[in-house]
Amino acid sequence: KAGMALICVDNVGQLPLHQVNTLMTELPRYARPLFFRFTHEAIDTTATFKHQKQRLVGEGFDPSRTLGTERLFFRASAQKSTFAGAAECVEVNIEKLFLELTPDLYERIIAGEVLL
Repeated sequence: KAGMALICVDNVGQLPLHQVNTLMTELPRYARPLFFRFTHEAIDTTATFKHQKQRLVGEGFDPSRTLGTERLFFRASAQKSTFAGAAECVEVNIEKLFLELTPDLYERIIAGEVLL
């Protein structure tokens, strides 16, 4: 299993890397998400203020099923050669590399060409 963190931001174009870095250093290794979704929209809640996750679970990490205003990133190993042609790389620290999830990278993950 792989986890995903949804982070609400004011501007999807400006990534809050300090939040991601804090998350990666504060959480134990087994609890660190592999996928990050950045959105500027509020998370839907129920009448008792619980987060509604059905839509997010249904969309998964497929970039073609997410809203166009959201950006998805994948935390990969530091083997940059594996990800030739990635649209954008964001290096949070030396050990981890975050790649913007493109349809091509999504297909490679599904096909098992990119190891989680």
